[in-house]
Amino acid sequence: MAQYPYPPSSYPQPQYPQPQYAPAYAVRPVIPPDPKKVYSKSIRKDSNRLSWMVLAGIFGMSFLYLFLSFALGIFGYPHIYGDFSGMSEEVYYALSCFYYVVGMFLPFLLMTLVSKISVNELIPVRKTGFFYAVLCILFGVGVCLAANYPSNLVSYLLEEVGLSGELPQSPLPKGIVGSILYFVNIAIIPPFVEEFAFRGVILSRLRKYGNGFAVLATSILFALFHGNLIQLVFAFCCGMIFGWIVVKTGNLFLTIIIHAINNGFSVATELWYEASPTDQTDLLQTILFFGLIALGALALFFLILRHREFFKKTPGAVRPPYSFGRRLAMLVLNPGFIALFVYFVFTTIEFLLM
Repeated sequence: MAQYPYPPSSYPQPQYPQPQYAPAYAVRPVIPPDPKKVYSKSIRKDSNRLSWMVLAGIFGMSFLYLFLSFALGIFGYPHIYGDFSGMSEEVYYALSCFYYVVGMFLPFLLMTLVSKISVNELIPVRKTGFFYAVLCILFGVGVCLAANYPSNLVSYLLEEVGLSGELPQSPLPKGIVGSILYFVNIAIIPPFVEEFAFRGVILSRLRKYGNGFAVLATSILFALFHGNLIQLVFAFCCGMIFGWIVVKTGNLFLTIIIHAINNGFSVATELWYEASPTDQTDLLQTILFFGLIALGALALFFLILRHREFFKKTPGAVRPPYSFGRRLAMLVLNPGFIALFVYFVFTTIEFLLM
C-alpha cells in the first residue's frame, strides 16, 4: 500500500460553484413610500374627484331640467326656457325646486355613501354658545351683503365695454303659491343643498391639507359653480366667510342660516318692490340693507373683543409638506378642475354676449 506523507483529507479538494439560496427567514427590505409623493397624489386625487362632483351636479340639474320639460310637454306644457312660456308659475317653480334638489344633492350624497364618510364629519354640529352663534351669523350676513359692491363693480365695468352686465333673472310670480315656491327655490333649497355640498362634503375632504387651503379651494369651486363673472366675485367672497365660520365654529347650520338670510333678503325685497314699486319701498329696502351691514360690522367688533380665537390659527394643525402655492397648483392642475374651468369660461362667454 502506498504511503502518503499526509492524510488524503489534507489535500486540496476541487471547488464547484454552489447554488445560493436565501434562508427561509430572510425578508426583502420594505422601502416605505415617500410621504411627500403620497401627499401629492392624495391632494390631486381629492381635488380631481371633487371638481368632477361639482360638474356632475351642474349637468345633473341641466339634464333633469330638460328631461322634465320634455316630459311635461307631452302633457301639454311647452318647453320652457327663460320664462313661463304658457306653463303655470306654480309648475315652473315646483320643477325648479325638484331638479335643484335631485340634480345637485344626489351626486354628493352618492359620493358620501360610497366613501363611507362619517355624518358628523360632513355635517358638523358642534355646540356653539348662543351669543357667539348670533355674532357669527350677523357678521356673515354683513359680509355677504357687502360683497354686492365688488360684484356691482364688475357689472359696471362689463357694461362700460359693451358687454352684458345683467344677471339672468327668473320671471317673477304673481300669485301667492307661485311666490312661496319662488321663495323656497331661492332662499331655502340652495342654502341647504349648496352648504351640504361645498361646506360639508368638499370642505371636510380638503381640511386635511390645511384649513386655509380648504377654505380657499372650496370658495374657488363655489365661485366657478355659479357660471358667470358677476356671481363669481360675489360667491367667492361669500364662500370665504362661510368656510371660515364652519372651520372656527364646527357648525354647518350657522352657514345655512347665513346663506338663507342673504338669499331670503334678496327675494323678499325683489317681491316687495314688484308688489309696491314706490320710492318709499326703495328707501326702506336701502335702510334694511345698510342696517344689516352695520350689524355685521358691530358683530365683527364684538368678535374681536370677546372671541379672538375666531381670527387665530387653529392650534395643533399639522404643517403641510408643500407650500400654499404648490398645494393650490395641485388643486387646479387636474382634469376635473380644468373641465370645470372650461365649463365656466363657456357659460361666461355665453352670458356676456347674450
